[in-house]
Amino acid sequence: MPSEYETCFTISGAGDATGVYLLREVTERIKGELLSYTADAATGEDAPDVETGDTEAAGYTRISAERDYPGNPQYRVRLEVRLCTQGDGLEAEVHSRFLSVAESAPPELLAGPPRLLNFIASEFQCAAGPEPLSRQHRYIAEADVESFARESVLNPQRRLPILAMSEDRHGGTALDPERAQRVLLGVAAVAVLPGRAATALTRYLGRWYSSSSGALQILWPGCRYESNGDGPRVIRRRDDVSNNVPETLRGLQRDCIANAPESHFDSAFSDARVSVILERNRLLETRQRILSEQSAEASTDEADTLRRDLRREEIKAREANRKWQNALQTVAKLEQELAAARDELDGLSSPQSGAAQPQDEREITRKLRAENGELREERDRLRATNARLNDDNQLLRQRELRSRSEADACVIRLARPHPGNVTILNYAVNLYRDPMRRYIISNLDASDETSLKEILRMSVEFSIGAKEKPEALIDVNDFHNIVTDNRAYFADSKNLSWSLRQIKDVRNRAAHPPPGGISDGYTQDGLTRIAEALESIGAKQEYMEIARLRDRIHSN
Repeated sequence: MPSEYETCFTISGAGDATGVYLLREVTERIKGELLSYTADAATGEDAPDVETGDTEAAGYTRISAERDYPGNPQYRVRLEVRLCTQGDGLEAEVHSRFLSVAESAPPELLAGPPRLLNFIASEFQCAAGPEPLSRQHRYIAEADVESFARESVLNPQRRLPILAMSEDRHGGTALDPERAQRVLLGVAAVAVLPGRAATALTRYLGRWYSSSSGALQILWPGCRYESNGDGPRVIRRRDDVSNNVPETLRGLQRDCIANAPESHFDSAFSDARVSVILERNRLLETRQRILSEQSAEASTDEADTLRRDLRREEIKAREANRKWQNALQTVAKLEQELAAARDELDGLSSPQSGAAQPQDEREITRKLRAENGELREERDRLRATNARLNDDNQLLRQRELRSRSEADACVIRLARPHPGNVTILNYAVNLYRDPMRRYIISNLDASDETSLKEILRMSVEFSIGAKEKPEALIDVNDFHNIVTDNRAYFADSKNLSWSLRQIKDVRNRAAHPPPGGISDGYTQDGLTRIAEALESIGAKQEYMEIARLRDRIHSN
């Protein structure tokens, strides 16, 4: 009997969150989710002990958590998550197993995937080979059978088996496909084929792939066209399954875990590959640090050079100004001497009309006038030089300030990467989830916890154990169904069901963003929907945080 649950998949980045930055973001989100598991006084379940290894080595991280098994203190459940960079994305492995405290045989691990795997598949864009790791099953229409067979069933790179369910004549299946997908998340994908689609698949692939009237079959990796050796195995018909659904789900999970190919887990986390990743990322970080230091040093050297040039020009300007002041004083003194010489010449002039002026006096007057003209020209040249030096001084100061601002901006860009719109929407959905859970539970008028679980079971397709808190199992996508199916409990909250449906679309877009990312306009609209829902239920603190994020995007 299996006592371990293991799966391996890839996580794709969006926007700026790629490579090492995506590794840090996913690590922090997983640690935060594990630490949010609180102790349960009613069941005696302790909060998990979370450990993180290789946090200093960029490119590879190992996170582990251990806690008591609910209702049985003889066993503990250990969860381990390993992450490593894979180009712009990550390769991830989730491993959950039972530990025996009393050295007795561990029980079967048949409770579905770990709770953390549901969180990762909901918050990030994940895939196992060519198939997305989704909590939703696939519905294959008759027109899509050929592409489904070629791109999924016969794809040689497929890593997970496909559980194919055919519909009977009434449109029903042997198992609830949504419930089966939740139980088999990470170890198999569920596909539903109507009657015509099942017939078309048999016609396209061959008689070994024949199933109809509500039968189940497993399409293992490595299926080939018209092959009987690697063909599917018909599990059982609808009539056999409907009488024992839990045992059928346990058998499917057991088969998928036991028959998982070794290459599905060993390719990403071999010791040689991990050592290469660690060494490569160490060299990349060293190179990035050297480039940052060189850039900062270059900016500092240029600023020092500008300051030295500025000091030299200031010294030249002060020297030229001093010369100009001396020249002005000389000009003033010469003008005084010229005026005195003119007065003296007037006094020496002959009183008789028509008398000729002496030759030496005329020569003195001519020389004084020539010197006065030269001094005026020198004064004009000094004024022009002083104005030019003032302009150069202003230009140098502007260049120094611009160089400093460019250096600071360079350092900020290297040190602080900004998250994209996908990260902002995922953060807003997580902030909105817990207040809405509390609001829904408080409004459901149930006399005890058993009645509350029955009310939720009618609106949400999941199995609630005897020791589990119901609000902890409500997913964001379940809010709309709960409010719609129980309108009497939420009569005072107008338009709440419509808002929850809009937020469900926002959450799905953020969890599976398009290749081009998410626009600022859609991000603003999504934050507005979440803020309105939080305001309507009185969650003021979370509403203010979402409004702050929306205003920041609008200002940018």
